[in-house]
Amino acid sequence: MMASVFDVAKGVLDASGPVSTMKLEKLVYYCQVLSLVERGQVMFPERVEAWVNGPVSPALFKAHARRYVVTPSDFESIGDSSKLSKADQEIVRTVVEKLGMLSGEDLRELSHAEAPWKDARGDAAPSERCNGEIEPSAISSYYPDPSNPLFA
Repeated sequence: MMASVFDVAKGVLDASGPVSTMKLEKLVYYCQVLSLVERGQVMFPERVEAWVNGPVSPALFKAHARRYVVTPSDFESIGDSSKLSKADQEIVRTVVEKLGMLSGEDLRELSHAEAPWKDARGDAAPSERCNGEIEPSAISSYYPDPSNPLFA
């Protein structure tokens, strides 16, 4: 059974401890990226969109709306990291190890420099709301980007 975006978020929080919601969204996105690159499959089925501040899962956003920082206990009732396969757990560990030292703002800038986010936004202005989907196929065809620390 495939993990949900909430299970992946719980796994990220278990590995990283409390983080800003922006950072959580980006780390979860990069878990999806690494899963597509390494295994050719999505880690979670929920949609990821190209919002102003980078990739965001609307479902995950609704779960942490109106918070700035989230902790593992905030996801106790909606996410279960034990639902992650061994391969999923390794991807979460790798993403947190390689990108966890970056701030949410750093991760936003990293994603803004990459084609999947840019392409999903289409002609939207930098500060304009956009809900264009970052398609798994766009991720698979773009990464690994050698300038992204995840692949260094």
